Parts: sequence; C-alpha cells; structure tokens
Amino acid sequence: RPGTSSRSVAQMEAELRRMHAGLAGVSGRGDSDLFRKLQAMTAQAKDALEQAAAAGSDQEKARILEEGLAAKGLWLSTLQEHLTGIKTEEENEQREKSLAMAGGPVVTLSRNNFTDFVASHERVMVEFYAPWCPHCRSFAPKYEACARQFAERRNTDGAGLVPAFAAVDGDAEAQLK
Repeated sequence: RPGTSSRSVAQMEAELRRMHAGLAGVSGRGDSDLFRKLQAMTAQAKDALEQAAAAGSDQEKARILEEGLAAKGLWLSTLQEHLTGIKTEEENEQREKSLAMAGGPVVTLSRNNFTDFVASHERVMVEFYAPWCPHCRSFAPKYEACARQFAERRNTDGAGLVPAFAAVDGDAEAQLK
C-alpha cells in the first residue's frame, strides 16, 4: 500500500471529498472571521483534491490525500481556538455588563455596553483614555474622585441631574471614538 495509511486511496479521496463538501456547504453562509477561516479550509481541501487528481502515480496521490486529511487536525484546532475566543468574548461582555450594573463610581464601557449605558442615564460623563498616556493616567484618580462626589450627591439629591461617569479605553475600543 502506498503511504502509511491503512485506508485505500479511494477511501481517503472519498473522505476528503466529504470534508470538502461539508466545508463548502457551510463556508459561504456568512462573512465573519469564522466563515473566512472555513473558506480557507475549503480551499485547502479543494487544492488537495485537485493535486491528487493530477498526481502521476498512486503513491503520490496517496501522499497528497494523506496530507490533505492530516490538515483536518489543524482545522479542528483552528475552530477550537475560534470557539475559545468567542467564549472569552462572551465572558468579557457579561463581566462588562455586570460592571455597568454594579453602580461603581466609574463604569468601564466597551462597544458591548456603551449604547445601553448611555441610553439608561439622563446625563453621562464619558472619559476616552489611552492606557499608555501619562496625562490619562494622572487624570484617572481625579476623575474617579469627581465621580465619587457626584455619586454621593446622587444619593442625596436624586439621580436626575447627576451624571453617571464612565470610561472607555480608546485603544481597545477605537470604533467608539
């Protein structure tokens, strides 16, 4: 048997064709980063099938198909990393929403909670800062102290005219600038 696989060339080719068909059936359904990754995987499977079809010998064809099938592990790893990234984003969003609802003196805003926070307060003071900026760093404790004073006023005068204070990392949330 050519190569090191216990499967025949026909079996390997059929498996790679099934993988390609499955990827092709899903990869065109969207335009997100995930779908671009799926499109790249589809192209890799197609290339392997085309190279195998053009192979000069069964041994070469088997080697190409084995390499194509070996990419499946890398593809699954890539998808797992993407899923982990999505889970991390969801956890961060949940944490940010919790911070926004916690009522601390300065709420950290992102693209995920900015609109809801601003819409839920009559008056809002938002600081857009750069974490690397020395002026922003020296301003942060003063901004926090001001927010704390207004929070005390809110407790005695009511929330209507007292602004809510928030901060946005301008580097991480460039789309909000």
